[in-house]
Amino acid sequence: MNYIGDHPLNLMEKVAIVTSASSDQGAAICRELLNNNANVLGDDSVPAHKSTETSRASHFQFFQLDRRKSLTGKDALDHAARVYMKDDVDYFIDVVGEDAADTADLRKEVLAIFKQRTNGLVLTVAPVADIGIDAEQKLVGLE
Repeated sequence: MNYIGDHPLNLMEKVAIVTSASSDQGAAICRELLNNNANVLGDDSVPAHKSTETSRASHFQFFQLDRRKSLTGKDALDHAARVYMKDDVDYFIDVVGEDAADTADLRKEVLAIFKQRTNGLVLTVAPVADIGIDAEQKLVGLE
């Protein structure tokens, strides 16, 4: 278990969705969440990263997105809740890069749902080198 200061970081019973889970950054985030006992649904349009293993009984499940079909925020949250037999998803971690626009609509929809239900965390992880100096505007849709 990891510690922050004197407090253990224990995410047991928490459910997280991680986008771009096949990228190096996405896989690292998935592993760290798993090391802290979270249930993690990784999604990406490419096959799972070789460092992430999955089985039906695992705390990690991978969902390969079909880019030809649009996925709504409600669909993503409902799928993760069904997979882990929970009422809600606690975290939506959006790992973005050059194709930040690919998940922008999904991120906005999830944020709106979390705001409506008054709980949940949406976190965007973006290396500034990949999206340039306009990163803040791109991530919050101010363009």
